[in-house]
Amino acid sequence: MMNRGDPSLIMLNNASMPTWTPRTSLLDIEVMRRLHTKVNLIPVIAKADTLTDEEIVAFKLRILADIKHHDIQIFEGPHYEKDDEETIAENKEIMDKVPFAVVGANSEITNSEGRKVRGRKYPWGVIEVDNEEHCDFVKLRQMLIRTHMEELKEHTNNALYENYRSEKLTAMGVAQDPNVFKEVNPAVKQEEERQLHEQKLAKMEAEMKMVFQQKVAEKESKLKQSEEELYARHREMKEQLERQRQELEEKKSRVERVTFFRYSGPAFFDDGTDTTRRILYFSIHVSLIIDP
Repeated sequence: MMNRGDPSLIMLNNASMPTWTPRTSLLDIEVMRRLHTKVNLIPVIAKADTLTDEEIVAFKLRILADIKHHDIQIFEGPHYEKDDEETIAENKEIMDKVPFAVVGANSEITNSEGRKVRGRKYPWGVIEVDNEEHCDFVKLRQMLIRTHMEELKEHTNNALYENYRSEKLTAMGVAQDPNVFKEVNPAVKQEEERQLHEQKLAKMEAEMKMVFQQKVAEKESKLKQSEEELYARHREMKEQLERQRQELEEKKSRVERVTFFRYSGPAFFDDGTDTTRRILYFSIHVSLIIDP
């Protein structure tokens, strides 16, 4: 069965088992082993009208055992959590018929009730294609057309083709992230996103803290530098004031010496004569010249 969305993708392969052999042939097993990873595989027993009901049951069990023994994957209808009981029962009824025992016919015949039906007529009776008591064709048609058509398409596109593409890319040396096709649990995905968000916030907080500490360190360095500059300026001004004080002290000392000679000198050395006054005046004048 071809996929109408993409004609290059084969959606289904019906593996027909011949009834003339008591078990699955090695050729059939090899064909299914090569195809089960590329297409949806549904085993079918062809010409089931050549077997009795007991033989069909035994043949189905042998086919399923061989498929399981050789790890061949056949299509199985998916199970959804929100399926109602009727849908679950219907899917189980269909899957219980695998492999489908079918009978083919292109012509219509008249059955014992006088109705026109598709089937085969034998001397011992009539086999109707659309009668579930005669074969499994109705269940096979129901599975392919009514109940599992979308699942067959999705499994072909999303699983079989992607696996095939991945194998081809790997063989060509192209690496691919295996998580691309990983089934995602919404709760787990939400928890992972929450953890990533917390890690992002923690990283942003650490970066902001680092920037804050860096700015604090720069500010402290500037304050320390300003403090040192202020201290140096204070020390310089203090030294300047000290020098000015010393200069004033020296000037004060000179002024006191001059005053001593000017006011105290005549009291001790002025005897009223002109000679003494001239000597005293000369001494004061010399003192002013020496200590201006």
